[in-house]
Amino acid sequence: MREVFGVEPDKIVMTNEDDGRIYRGEPGDFVAEIVYYKFATIDLEFIRPISGKSIWQEHLEVHGEGLHHIQFAIDSFEGARRQMSRAEIE
Repeated sequence: MREVFGVEPDKIVMTNEDDGRIYRGEPGDFVAEIVYYKFATIDLEFIRPISGKSIWQEHLEVHGEGLHHIQFAIDSFEGARRQMSRAEIE
């Protein structure tokens, strides 16, 4: 982001033992760096697994680098679900 857009992160967070890490329903023993950027109404979150097993590390191993998830703010979950169903989006 620095090289391409010339911007610094708004926040950088390292996971730690006190943040309630969970992996596959059990207490997690992993470390990741999470970097946040805010552009107007768009929030970007970049996650870099450092050590241990996590869903992020699994995603890297199976799919390589890339998009893990997208989050949207909505007024009604059921309304959004119906709209996505009509558009045949699962």
